[in-house]
Order: sequence, then C-alpha cells, then structure tokens
Amino acid sequence: MDDENIIKHESFGVLQVSKVQGTRRSLFGSSIEHNHFIALRICPATLKRHLNRDWISDVGSIPYIEVMMSYNQFAEAITSFNQGSGTPVTIDRINGKQVAEFVPIGKPEEFKQEITSMLSNTVKEISEFKSKLTNARVSEKLRIELVRQFDRVRMQIEDNIPFVERQFHEQMEKTIVEAKSEFEGFVQGRIRDLGLEKLKFDTKLAIESKDDRDRTAR
Repeated sequence: MDDENIIKHESFGVLQVSKVQGTRRSLFGSSIEHNHFIALRICPATLKRHLNRDWISDVGSIPYIEVMMSYNQFAEAITSFNQGSGTPVTIDRINGKQVAEFVPIGKPEEFKQEITSMLSNTVKEISEFKSKLTNARVSEKLRIELVRQFDRVRMQIEDNIPFVERQFHEQMEKTIVEAKSEFEGFVQGRIRDLGLEKLKFDTKLAIESKDDRDRTAR
C-alpha cells in the first residue's frame, strides 16, 4: 500500500547555502573582487509524507531569489542582528532570471575622482575671488560677500579635504579587512577539504585493515 501524500503550499520554502569558487566577481558592499564567496537561494518547497515520515524537497522548483555574499558579509549577517539597514548582498537571480552584473569603480579611483573634483571646485572659487577682488570697487556689501566666499574656500581646504583623507584611510582599512577575510575563508575551506580527504583516506585504510584481519581470522 502506497501511503505517499505530497503537500504544496505557497508558504513552503527552503534556504540553500553553498560555497562558490573559481568565478571572479565584484560583490555589492565589498571593495575587492572575490574568487570565493557564499551563495544563498530561497526556493519553493513541497512536503511529502511517505513511510510515516516527512520529506521536504525543492525538486523541479525555480528559486525565488539567489544572492551572493563574501565570507565577511556572511559572517556579519549571522552575527549582527537589528543593526542598521542590514548586510549588503549581491542579487544574482530573481525567479530564475539573471540580473545584470554591476561592475563598480575601484575605491582608489573613486577617491581620486572625488578629491580631484573637490580641488577643482576649490581652485575655481579662489579664481573667482581673485577676479572680484581685483576688478571691482570694494564696497561694504562686496567686502562682506568676498569674506564669505573666502571663508567657504578656507573651509574646503581646512575641513573637507582632511575629511576625505580620513574617509580614504578608513576605506583602505576596510578593504584590508575584507581581503584578509577572503584569504582566511579560502585557507579555512582548503584546510577543511584536506581534512575531510584525510579522514576519508584514514577511514578507508581502517576498513581495509579490518577486512584483512577478518580474512586472516577465517
């Protein structure tokens, strides 16, 4: 007698977590490219009741969403709760449809462009200030305007540029942490894989040794 019973419901789902390696990708919220990262998929699921047991399966289903995370992001996601807007992830597929890959500008180049733009605007303000001061009759109203403009230029030089510099150093420190985490994740993965291979090898030797002893005893 077949007592199999398959139950489907729109609320049924499974979360799949897997390691991906060998594909170099840029990940949202990370300033380095990754050869090793974590893939998460949420798929619809079915519940099959068979032989007095529940069997949960995603057979034949298309994932609702697939996302990618660096090892650092994955660790942050499972250890940090109720903080900010959440951990960034890179959406790869939605309902089986590939999402266009975003290729970000490198952080050093991004900071270079920002600093260049800031300095360019500062130089422009200084030139305007010089032109007004040289060619205009200095009235009280103009004097006040020039003083205000000079103060804005001074603020750009004294405050904003050092701020960008601090942001640059913080970003570089974050990049170093991400690179270390990526490397450590790769090393730990390799150590784990090699350990499992050795365990399989030792187990195989133990089984073969036991078989040899059993044959000798007979």
